[in-house]
Amino acid sequence: EHKAKLFAWLLEQHRAALKAGGDCRPFMLLLPAWTAKWLPWRTFLWAMARLRSGKLDTTIEDAMEKAKKLSNLSDQLEVNAGVFYLAPETKYEYEAAVAAREEAPFFGVWFCGGFPDNATREAAVAAIEKRASKEEKGTTACVIPTLRALVEAGHAVGVEQERFE
Repeated sequence: EHKAKLFAWLLEQHRAALKAGGDCRPFMLLLPAWTAKWLPWRTFLWAMARLRSGKLDTTIEDAMEKAKKLSNLSDQLEVNAGVFYLAPETKYEYEAAVAAREEAPFFGVWFCGGFPDNATREAAVAAIEKRASKEEKGTTACVIPTLRALVEAGHAVGVEQERFE
């Protein structure tokens, strides 16, 4: 529930900035990779894509009404919404909240978006890729443009599968 509220807040901040004629603030969220398959995230992307196309009255409620199931949503939502994923080469290590668990139960991925236009998004991607090319192996991250590419890279398995691996 807290992630869905965060997405609604981000959408409203973005919408308000566009309506006021101001600059949008980019975001970078470190979330479990399975979130990219989750309906509230896909719904948020649908709404962000509509805002980017100039439909400034789009709300999260509109998006929830239109996107009843994942099959209704485009394969290119990330591109249309100006979002990309940044996946580390190796799984992040976390301090376990549960003593019995020695590693994170999910693959953490950065969800990056909120760029005012495609040129700014592409500049961010280019800067990340330039930096990654200079890092030593094992410390880099790769830019992943879509959910399909995230799945193909092996990062976005289902939440149940990640919990039991």
